[in-house]
Amino acid sequence: MDLYADMGQQQEWMAVQSLKLYFFAFIFVVFLQKVYFTPLYLFLFFCSIWLPQIWKNTMEGSRNSPSVRFALVITLHTVYVPMYFMLVEDNMLFLKPHPLFFWGCVLWMLIQLVVLKIQHTKPRFLIPSSIRPYLFSGFYRYETTFSDEAAISDN
Repeated sequence: MDLYADMGQQQEWMAVQSLKLYFFAFIFVVFLQKVYFTPLYLFLFFCSIWLPQIWKNTMEGSRNSPSVRFALVITLHTVYVPMYFMLVEDNMLFLKPHPLFFWGCVLWMLIQLVVLKIQHTKPRFLIPSSIRPYLFSGFYRYETTFSDEAAISDN
């Protein structure tokens, strides 16, 4: 494509590049389905998407977790296609379904959503109060002092 191509040529070039990308992504999924649709991979990378947020809320005592409605929509959006292959028998990739694994993943995702909901009110409920470290309320102000050698002088 020419550097100074008109808008029609640029859009045509982008359409061709997008089609190439979709084609290679489809081939990638079809030929590597045995690697990427294994139950362990699905469980670790698709079904445990809220674990980092739960960890952050627990360690920092943060109540800034996403709303349950948002978390539910994101969860459904993330796991819809992989879970389709784990439940439907006549799927387009001809993968063997695992209904027990499917329902186990659904239960695991529901547990994560319940924990996020509870963390709106009690962000550190997963840690027993006897071993829970104290968190400062408010912000800690760092005071910086510079020595005479580190200060910029007016020489």
